[in-house]
Amino acid sequence: MKVKIISPTYPDIINYIAESARICYGKEFENKEKNDLSTVTSLLKKGHHSVFECIYIEWYIENMSRACATQALRHRHISPLQQSQRYVNYIDKDDFWNNMVIPDLTYMKTRNESTRSYEDAMQIIDNTLFNIKTSYQALVSIGVRPEDARSILPQCSPTTLKIGMNLREFLFNFYPLRSSSKAQAEIRELAENMNTCLFEHFAKQKDFWQFMSIYSDWKDAQNRPEWK
Repeated sequence: MKVKIISPTYPDIINYIAESARICYGKEFENKEKNDLSTVTSLLKKGHHSVFECIYIEWYIENMSRACATQALRHRHISPLQQSQRYVNYIDKDDFWNNMVIPDLTYMKTRNESTRSYEDAMQIIDNTLFNIKTSYQALVSIGVRPEDARSILPQCSPTTLKIGMNLREFLFNFYPLRSSSKAQAEIRELAENMNTCLFEHFAKQKDFWQFMSIYSDWKDAQNRPEWK
């Protein structure tokens, strides 16, 4: 899985949020010293999270499974664009067939105290994917349209996705839910990669780093079982 941010950056993301919040009190853009980090931290702790919607981020994601993409797309307040299996013909696309997203089944070795079941499972998966590949190629070769041949493609098919969401949706819904121990491994990886991209994208903004540290402590302190 590859994840990167493709939206334009904000010169000072914490200042932007703080100044947006001050509009509510008629105090925006005043010519005096303001502690933007303190203002945004106060918004976080007091539950005034709507102002975080003024920040909009877009992530570009490659080689995630269709199953994982379906989970991500369940979130209502995102703007997604996804590679279409209807319009893309995969008959000769090796990067598609060679990048099937297979879940980590190594837990079977510990559970069964043997590698036999694990090896059997991987062999079943390999055989199934080989049959799907040859069947898809055969269908398209005899004239079946890709939009119809796609009906036999598996959930582990790799896909490309652009996800856009505001910072409120990410910090207070998507990230805490999808990075929790209850989430499936692949979407946990996606959520953590998206969060890492935020840090890297705003790496030169000290206030943002400090705020995210405060946010992390705040999130961990919340009595939200679905976030654990």
